[in-house]
Amino acid sequence: IATSSTILLLGAKPIFVLGMMRSGTTMTEQVISGHDKVSPRGELEFLNRAVRGNINPNQNLDAEGLLKFRKSYINDISKLAIETEYFTDKMPNNFRWVGYIIEAFPEAKIVHTMRDARAVCWSIYKNFFAASGNGFAYNLNQLVEFYNLYTDHMKLMNITYPDRIFNLDYEKFVQSPDVEGKKLFKYLD
Repeated sequence: IATSSTILLLGAKPIFVLGMMRSGTTMTEQVISGHDKVSPRGELEFLNRAVRGNINPNQNLDAEGLLKFRKSYINDISKLAIETEYFTDKMPNNFRWVGYIIEAFPEAKIVHTMRDARAVCWSIYKNFFAASGNGFAYNLNQLVEFYNLYTDHMKLMNITYPDRIFNLDYEKFVQSPDVEGKKLFKYLD
């Protein structure tokens, strides 16, 4: 899918930092963007827009759909005028699109942040989120259901795409940042 001409359109290479909200995505982006070759871009809506505009969930995704998805994202990213070799896109809910990301952006790196389920769910439940689409956060039963769907999905993605996703354990990282940081940057090259 990614010909040399489409890769050149992207310019900087994406590092997608994703996982549940409150799982350490912000901390992870800050660590990664401490490198001088990385530009932090925060929580971008570009993937959501690219999915909604180019992918029909009721049909199998073909090469043409993936290319449209890729071009849509590239079009949005190009408006940011990124001058570094890499940039981060740390929208936590992008975990939903991991399969699309891997298929459409073979040059992308994916960092999946994980944290103890109790810590994540409690942190989500006790916070108010201004963004829409987080209604599950205010009902414990819905929150647990969403969390379970998320973990099932990420297990499947790790099985389907072995070695394409770096799973960063928040608790391990906080206890041993040097050790876990070396593993993270080795994955990122």
